[in-house]
Amino acid sequence: MSWTAELAESGIDRESRIQPIAAQLCDAVCWLHEFGVSHRDISVENVVLTGSSESLKLKLIDFGMAVTARHTQGTRHGKSPYRAPEMYTHFEYDAFLADTFATGVVLLAMIKVSYPWTSTRPDVDADFTKAMLVGMRKCLESMKTRLPGGVVVALKQVISRGMMELLEGLLALQPCRRHTLGQTCFGTRFSAWKGPWLRGLRPNHGFRVGDRATTSTSGPIL
Repeated sequence: MSWTAELAESGIDRESRIQPIAAQLCDAVCWLHEFGVSHRDISVENVVLTGSSESLKLKLIDFGMAVTARHTQGTRHGKSPYRAPEMYTHFEYDAFLADTFATGVVLLAMIKVSYPWTSTRPDVDADFTKAMLVGMRKCLESMKTRLPGGVVVALKQVISRGMMELLEGLLALQPCRRHTLGQTCFGTRFSAWKGPWLRGLRPNHGFRVGDRATTSTSGPIL
């Protein structure tokens, strides 16, 4: 059975299974950005897991769209469900924050075990249009997920307040309000690692560009 299939059958403990994987993904994206690289194609398809079921290790793959630049304008990269809404404007946008939005979509897709929407292009997908009309928090609270046996429940009934806050922060529609993944370039701006859901789980906490070592004994999970 694949890990995704296990999630579908895990029911109310699905969040606890996702948490260590989510921490590794957020840390991997942060590491990438600390080296000045924008992935631009973060998605479920580009996340692979290795190791045993008791000690899964995450790897972020497929750097075919990656660039050593942070700001861009007039280009839309990545898959439709993962594109940050600012990518559809004519203004310059921060590719690091666009990667952060895509990371939020990956986490949401894992907890739902399905895509939350098919596109973030304005007026194309009804589910994402709803998020733009009522706000991401209300949209998340009204989403449904399927539990074992085909039982359909509201997302807010099966995830903690901490995870809801994390998703809301990573998926903020306005990039200026979006939480960061702890990148030093954002200074004191609120980081997802300060929230209750990820606090204390950072695999490589203490990394700084130019360091020869970190507070962790393991290397970056990329």
